Amino acid sequence: LLDLLPPEADPLRSAGVRLRLGTRWQSTPHLDPLENRTAVRPTTLPLAGGALYPLGSLHAFATGGGMVAQLGLRHDVYYNDHPLGLDIANRLMLRSEDAYIGWASEDTEIYLGRLSRHWAPLNDQSVLLSHHPPPFDHLSLQSKLGDFKLHFLLGELDSSVSGAFTGRAGDDTLSVIPDRRFLVAHRFDWRPTPRFILSAQESVIFSGPTATPSPLWLNPMHAWGFEVDQTPKNDEVNGQLAGSLWFMMGRLTAFGQITVDDIDLSGSADGSFEAPSIAFSGSMTYAHPSRQAWLSTSSLHVVTATRRTYNTHQAEGKYLFAQRGIGLERADLVHLRMTHEWAKPSISLRTEAHLRWQGEATLLDPFPENESGRSILSGTIERSSALLLFASHTPNRNLAAQAHLGIVHTQNLNHEASQNTRRIAAGLSLMIRLHHPSR
Repeated sequence: LLDLLPPEADPLRSAGVRLRLGTRWQSTPHLDPLENRTAVRPTTLPLAGGALYPLGSLHAFATGGGMVAQLGLRHDVYYNDHPLGLDIANRLMLRSEDAYIGWASEDTEIYLGRLSRHWAPLNDQSVLLSHHPPPFDHLSLQSKLGDFKLHFLLGELDSSVSGAFTGRAGDDTLSVIPDRRFLVAHRFDWRPTPRFILSAQESVIFSGPTATPSPLWLNPMHAWGFEVDQTPKNDEVNGQLAGSLWFMMGRLTAFGQITVDDIDLSGSADGSFEAPSIAFSGSMTYAHPSRQAWLSTSSLHVVTATRRTYNTHQAEGKYLFAQRGIGLERADLVHLRMTHEWAKPSISLRTEAHLRWQGEATLLDPFPENESGRSILSGTIERSSALLLFASHTPNRNLAAQAHLGIVHTQNLNHEASQNTRRIAAGLSLMIRLHHPSR
C-alpha cells in the first residue's frame, strides 16, 4: 500500500489524493493460514465461520524540488483483532500510517515519518528489520558512494513499565516513569555488479527512563557492537549483528541472511556454554523459461531461529513493537516453504507447501537465565504441514482480487501432546483504488 511517488504523477512537481478501499475474509483469526493461536479479543466481524476485515487508506501527497510529503491514514479492523499484537488503533480503528516528509537526490535520500521497512527481498523473511510490526516513527537515511550504499534508521518504539508495554491510550501504565525504547540500525551494502549484493548489518534497542537519541546513536558510522557495554553506559541495550548475501546466476536467484545476538565462545568455569541466539532466513528461486507469455518460478525458503533469539535479560530490550516481532514474528522454530508460481501481467497462480516445527518458546517469554534442554524446538513441538493455492487477478491498476484455499494439518496443537487437527484454510480479498492527481 506504499507508493513513495505515485506512477501517474510528474516526479518533479505534482500533488494529488489517493483512496483505497477493500475487505478481506479469512477462515481463521490470523492472516497467516498456518497460525493456530486463538485471538485474545472477540472477533469484531464474524462471518461464515471466519472473520471479515474491512480496510481502507487515504493518502494526500505533494512533490517538488526533490521534496516529497504525504499525509496517510489507514483504517483496518485487523488492528483490533490481531491475535498476537496490541490493538494500536483506538479511535475508529484509524491510524496514521505512510505519513512522511522526505528529500531525495540521485545518491541520497532522507525521510522522517511512519513507514514500513523490510531489509530483505519482498518474498523473503527478514530476521533483523521486517514488515511484521506496524509501521513506527523513524528517521532514515540512504546514501550511495560508488559500489557502496549506507542505510541508517533511528526509530521510536513503545515504552515499557515493569516489562509490560504501554498499550492503549488511557492505560495507567503511564502514571509512573516508563522505560523509553528506541531502535537504531544501519546496513552497509556492497554491490560491485547488478547481480551481487553483500551486506553487513547491525541494530540496537536502547532503553531506559532517560533514554534519548544521543550522538552515539545518531552516528551511523559507529560500530555499536563495540560500544554497547563500554563506559560510560547510559542506556540498557540489546544488540544484533547480521549479514546477508544476494546474487543471481543465470536463472537462479539466492538470498541468505543471518543475525546473531549472542554466541558463547569461551564458556564458563564449569565448562558449560551459553545457548546461542541465532536466526536465519534463506531462499533459492529458479526462473523457468517462459511459455505462451506465462512466467514460471520455483523456490525454496528456509527460516529458523533459536528459542532465545530476540530475547534478553531486560524485558524492555525484547525485539518487539506493539508485541509483534521486529524481525521474525516468532522464535524457536524451523520453517520450510516450497512454492511454484505462474504469472502473467494481470494474473498469478501460486502453490505453496509448508513444513513447520514450532517449539514452546515465544517472544514474550521471560529470558531463560538457567536454560536447560534444547536451544531450538524446546518442549513439546507443534508440527504443521500445509498445501495452499493462491490466485490473484489485477484487471487494471485500480482493482485487485486475491483468494487462497488449502488444507492445514497440525500435530500437538498448542504444544499439547496428541492433539491433532486438520482444517481448511481459505481467504478472499478485494481492493479498489481511486486517485486524483493534479499539477
